[in-house]
Amino acid sequence: MHNFGQVSVDRVLFGLIRSIYAGSTVIADDFASDATISGEAKDDGTSVTPTDVASQEAMLLVLMKYGWPIWAEETAGKARLLLGTKPILLVDPLDGTSARLINRWGDVTAIAGSVDSDGLVDRAVISQPALRRIFFAMRGHGAWMTEMTGDISTDLRLARRLTVAKSAKKSVLAWDRTWRFKPKTHLVLSDRDLNKLGSRLARRYKLSYGPNGLNAVLMAMGGQGLMAHMCVAKGGAYDMLGMLLVLEAGGYARAFDEAGNELADPRQIGEAMVMITAATTADLEWVSARVRAILR
Repeated sequence: MHNFGQVSVDRVLFGLIRSIYAGSTVIADDFASDATISGEAKDDGTSVTPTDVASQEAMLLVLMKYGWPIWAEETAGKARLLLGTKPILLVDPLDGTSARLINRWGDVTAIAGSVDSDGLVDRAVISQPALRRIFFAMRGHGAWMTEMTGDISTDLRLARRLTVAKSAKKSVLAWDRTWRFKPKTHLVLSDRDLNKLGSRLARRYKLSYGPNGLNAVLMAMGGQGLMAHMCVAKGGAYDMLGMLLVLEAGGYARAFDEAGNELADPRQIGEAMVMITAATTADLEWVSARVRAILR
C-alpha cells in the first residue's frame, strides 16, 4: 500500500489510475483538436470511434504488465468468461461515445476498475478528461476526487474525499437512457417499459439523462441535486463500476437480475442487469420498488 497524504492506494489501483491518465490524455487531445468524427456501428447498436480505440490502446499498454485478465469494451476476448473465478481488470476507454459524436465533451468519461475472484467490484477509477478531473475508490478506503495535472503522485496528495448529498431542493434521478442511444441486444427493458418507468419516476424526481460514468461521479460528489442514479442498459461489467464510488462516498446501492430478483451483494456485477444507487435508504427503496414492478 502506498500513502499519499490522506489517500492510500495499492499497486493495482495505482496502475488503474495510471491507465486512466493515459486514456484521458488521448481523449483530451481529441477534445483539443475539435475534430468532427463519425462512429462505426457495433453489433449491440452502440458506436465506436477512433478515439475509443486509441484510448483503449493507451490504457491497455499500462495494464498489461499486471498480468491479470482484462475485459475491455472494444476487445472483450475471453476475460468476460472468467468473471467470478479470478480477479479481472475492466476497461471502458470512452464512456459516452454518443456524447462525443455531438461534441458534448463534459459528458465523456474514461472508466477502469477491477473485480475480485468472487466477481465483486473492489476498485473503480473514472475521469472527466475535458475537465481534467479524476475520481477513484477502493473498497473500504473511501471515494476521492482530484485534478489531473500530469503528476500522479502530487495529484493524489491533493485529493479530496467525496460525500453524497443527503438532501436537495429539487431531487434529480440520473439514468443511462441517453440521446441517440439505440440499444439492441443488451437492452434490459423494452422502450415501452422504459417509457412507463420514466413516467413513474418523474412523479418524484426530475430526470436527467447521461452516460453511466458521468452519472456516477456526479452522484458521488453530491452534485446537481442527484439523489439517485440508475443503470438499465448494461453493455458490460464496466458499466457497474461507478457504483463503488457512490458506496464509498456514503451512498447506497441495489442490483437486480433480469427477472427482478435482488442480488445479495450489489457489487456482484457479473449477474447484475439493473443497478440503482441512492443518497438515502428512502430514495433507494422508492426507486427499487418501481424498477421491480417493471422487471416482473
